[in-house]
Amino acid sequence: MKKTIPFCNLLSRVSKNITLLVFLFSSSFVLAQTVTPIKTITANAANCGNIDVELNITGANPAPRTIEATLVIDVSGSMAGIIQGDTNTSIDYAKDAAINFINTVFSAANNPSGQNRIGIVTYSSTATIRHNLTLSSGKTTLINTINGLIPNGFTNIQDGIVKGNQVMSAGNFDCLTSRSMIVLSDGVANRTGTSGSSCSGGTNGSCIQSAITAANNARTNVVGGVTYSNQIFAIGLFGGISGTEQTNATFCMNGIQSGGNAFITESGADLSGIYSQIFSQLAWVAQQLVTPLFATETISSSFDIVPGSITVNKGSFTQSGQVISWNNEFLNAETITLKYTLSPKAGICGAQQVSTSRLDYLNSSCNAEIKNITTPSYCVKCTPVLTKGTIASCYPTVAAAQAAAIAATSSPTQCGTAITFTASTTGTCSAVITVSGSNGCLTGTTTYNTRIDNTAPTLSGQGANTTINCPATPSFTAPTAVDGCSTPTITFTDVTTNGSPSCPGNYTITRTWIATDSCGNVSSSVSQSITVRDITAPVFNSLPAPTTINNTATPSFQQAVATDGCSSVTLTFVDVTSTPNCNGSYTTTRTWTAKDLCNNTSTATQVINVAAAAILANNDTGSAVNGFIGGTSFTNVLGNDTLNGSTPTSSQVTTTLVSSTHPGVTLSGNNVVVAAGTPAGNYILTYKICSVAANCACSEATVSVPVGIPVIDAVNDTMASTNGFVGNTNLGNVLNNNGNGADT
Repeated sequence: MKKTIPFCNLLSRVSKNITLLVFLFSSSFVLAQTVTPIKTITANAANCGNIDVELNITGANPAPRTIEATLVIDVSGSMAGIIQGDTNTSIDYAKDAAINFINTVFSAANNPSGQNRIGIVTYSSTATIRHNLTLSSGKTTLINTINGLIPNGFTNIQDGIVKGNQVMSAGNFDCLTSRSMIVLSDGVANRTGTSGSSCSGGTNGSCIQSAITAANNARTNVVGGVTYSNQIFAIGLFGGISGTEQTNATFCMNGIQSGGNAFITESGADLSGIYSQIFSQLAWVAQQLVTPLFATETISSSFDIVPGSITVNKGSFTQSGQVISWNNEFLNAETITLKYTLSPKAGICGAQQVSTSRLDYLNSSCNAEIKNITTPSYCVKCTPVLTKGTIASCYPTVAAAQAAAIAATSSPTQCGTAITFTASTTGTCSAVITVSGSNGCLTGTTTYNTRIDNTAPTLSGQGANTTINCPATPSFTAPTAVDGCSTPTITFTDVTTNGSPSCPGNYTITRTWIATDSCGNVSSSVSQSITVRDITAPVFNSLPAPTTINNTATPSFQQAVATDGCSSVTLTFVDVTSTPNCNGSYTTTRTWTAKDLCNNTSTATQVINVAAAAILANNDTGSAVNGFIGGTSFTNVLGNDTLNGSTPTSSQVTTTLVSSTHPGVTLSGNNVVVAAGTPAGNYILTYKICSVAANCACSEATVSVPVGIPVIDAVNDTMASTNGFVGNTNLGNVLNNNGNGADT
């Protein structure tokens, strides 16, 4: 997840940010620095047996510190690009925000000791140290340097960070000094090393990885055997990039940023808001020791950590067995959170200490401090143990037996939750009543044996009267007999009646059942009648699904096959063809009819679609054209288009202009031309081709047209020796220089 800053009016934001920061740092002189951990344990909402643990650590009232900040600013050529819908460029906003940052750092409220210092490094193809760490007395010089920045060249973030670290390495290394580097870029690193060498792209390429490695090296400085940590902030101006390029740039800037994700603005502009956020984090509340890490969670051996459940909103974590180590380089005035889910091991229940927590950090005096965090105990629900009572040997109804079993059962309350009892019954004369006791998560059971005595057997559940089609054979559904104290015996008789008209496969069978229990009690009879009729139509074997063929091919249908269970079948068919569409497509449907000897009929169809003329216009990229003189950017847009699989000719298709993002970029026949005087830019021309034979078969595509501007370069000349007394022409045609220094 990236931190984004919306675009808004720069000047009004500058005024508000300065007011906020003065209050922020003034208040830190009054309030004491605090690190407040709060740990909560709750039942998991999705799985009542699991436990959610959340550790929140809040930093407040950061101590005032001397600020040493190095601005590492991207001045590559792309920083001069115009922002769409804006008259300013990225470098304009970068300058305004950097100057605002310098003024804020050197303001009286934020620089009471007068020791705040700022350094400036710029980078394009290589990096340059513009100013080493400078006190407020050099503010004007710093601001003049910022105002004089001119973008040019490639993007070498790695060398910018290396030079920034050189500036930081000359700073003060003590407890009262906050050291930071602020890295700004508007795109993907594409150069590396002190000489601006080419490098490989992608997140694993040397361009990005060398920048991340340089940032990791700059996070700490070892001075006099003591390791000092530095904060590195990464700012991405990504309004001009998207897709894979933005993904790679985000990966790079996140790798540079200390303890979280980079600051990203896609509207290209409100850097003052970003610098204000960064400024608020310079005076940290706590700093991570080299070892151990900032926070350590040790999980009780009675629990397992649910895989994939560990999350943090800042920093990173590692898990080793039952120990979670949380890495946070700095704790600012903020709340950071660690969450994870535990699963109790088998047999673990009752009050439990699920884990212990410990913080190790440098406090405002740069002394190591240990804080053991209070962890509340948690009651893990056990499977209820039910105490079984006594019930009678016989009950008149199931409900009475179940009520008696529930009343006879008891179990103690668990974790403040009363046990809820329910009952179910199996059997009758040898009935088993199961009582279940639940604490809302786990369930225990116990059983009782009794008898439920009903006197008369009953029959139910026989099949309904039905009619089936020849050649099916009647299949009866027997009823179920229920008796209070025995298993009844069921018998049946069948009666067959011929149908009308009389023919094979036209009849009715009626089956009648009775049930007799072990005492000779006979139930009322129940019956089921099944009538057999030859009413089933012939069945077609499957025909092909609707298919589509080339519009020049002839439809070919499959011979249908139909069968009938009781007689032979006659087959006929009818074809229906639709009127062809303007794009050359049409449909032919063949409908088959199968008829048996009882005049039962069925139909089946096969549909063949004849496709429209296949036409496809494909996008093109034109060559660069000098917008001053104009010219042809792309010749014959039909070159990679197809009509029925082949490249079309002008006689087979019509070509029309759909739209152009500039009126100077037009279509001439099948060629894309740029009119003289067209301003520089990347333009898009959209055209459409339609088949002449099928005039509504059309397709659209675009042509990307890069238009440049002429580059003028005047080179110094040297005149030949001339006799000043008589005079003559010393140099003819100042435009005509030879060699590498020629005017262009």
